[in-house]
Amino acid sequence: MRAQAFGMTNKGKVRDHNEDFILVRPELGLYIACDGMGGHNAGEVASQMAAETIALEIQHNFEPIKLYSKDPTVSTRETVKRIIDEAIQTACNKIYTQGQANQTQQGMGTTLTLVLHCGSNAFMAHAGDARIYLYRDHGLHPMTQDHSLVNELVQKGMITKEQAVNHPKGNVITRAVGIQEGVEADILHMEMIHGDILLLCSDGLTKHLTDLDLQTIFKKIPHDSLESIKLCAQQFIQTTLDRGALDNVSVVLVALDQEGANKNNEAQANAAKKIETLKRIPLFSELDYQQLMKILEIIEIKSFNAEELVIHEGDKGDQMFILLQGKAQVLKYQTQINLLGPGAYFGEMGLIDDAPRSASVKAIEKTKMIVLSKARLFQTLQSDMLMANKVYWFFLQTLSKRLRDKDKETDKDKEKEKA
Repeated sequence: MRAQAFGMTNKGKVRDHNEDFILVRPELGLYIACDGMGGHNAGEVASQMAAETIALEIQHNFEPIKLYSKDPTVSTRETVKRIIDEAIQTACNKIYTQGQANQTQQGMGTTLTLVLHCGSNAFMAHAGDARIYLYRDHGLHPMTQDHSLVNELVQKGMITKEQAVNHPKGNVITRAVGIQEGVEADILHMEMIHGDILLLCSDGLTKHLTDLDLQTIFKKIPHDSLESIKLCAQQFIQTTLDRGALDNVSVVLVALDQEGANKNNEAQANAAKKIETLKRIPLFSELDYQQLMKILEIIEIKSFNAEELVIHEGDKGDQMFILLQGKAQVLKYQTQINLLGPGAYFGEMGLIDDAPRSASVKAIEKTKMIVLSKARLFQTLQSDMLMANKVYWFFLQTLSKRLRDKDKETDKDKEKEKA
């Protein structure tokens, strides 16, 4: 799928120069927004250097990226993520080295948001408090978490989101490109769906516009042409200026080209179906869109033929299964006790213990399932504390309910013995 994109930046109403830098390179599928920092105009040097260095690295390593667009496998996906990370590290080291060699530029750095569009997929990377949003089906979804002191305090439960808005440490960021020799950038892969729009923006926008403000502007303006995409970007900037624009403000919009995008093709349908299926599963129901995308990165899609055994009663297992299509039967002592259809799930307790499977599950027709392993889930949870808390809370509630149910069964048995 092709993308239509437009970006613009403005110094705002208070700053005397613009330290933001945007890059729109549709021939590479590369879109970047950077917000520089540092005295003596060093911020604008860092932001431009970061964007242009990354673009050059992506261009030099474009063959594997093109391969992924044609053949999106797990292996080629991980190769693209590695290329993006190495490009960011190269930019980071280059900025740091120049800052150390030039006293007037010492300490310069930049926040970074990046989108690399590859066919029907997109890779997002960020460091700092600039953000990426996904506008999908008339809803706005944050796809990044601010790397800031205030956000860390919110995640730890030390302050509320409301207290964070005017916190005195609101400008302190915990990650940036160029401040040190290397930087840990968050990189996320996403399957794009017909009508998706990605918004990259500096914090100059989100200081004045809430997520609801952004969503309202998106809803008011159609997105069926490049001109309408430009109008939307202009509206974001103008609204920020109308509200005082205390900082530089930048936006880049990347929208799937409506022409040639088949709404009903299998890949589009499958991408949407996986998201909707996950959202209906209790284990994932409290996850936000960004966290759901992280789950999608670690799942496998497996097919089973009619009469093929998926899990066997008594065997140890460490995988959870979710039916996407087809039907399966649950067997206890080789007797059917339940019939499962699309959206049903089983094996979730295998994600927290190695107890033997309590029943067998067999496909009764050609069946497609989402498979999630314990090892990959907990590896992902280690890097996202908020997501981990939600998942652990689900397991705690599930175990608590099972204990209560067991107590009730024990009480009933005791009552029968007394009778």
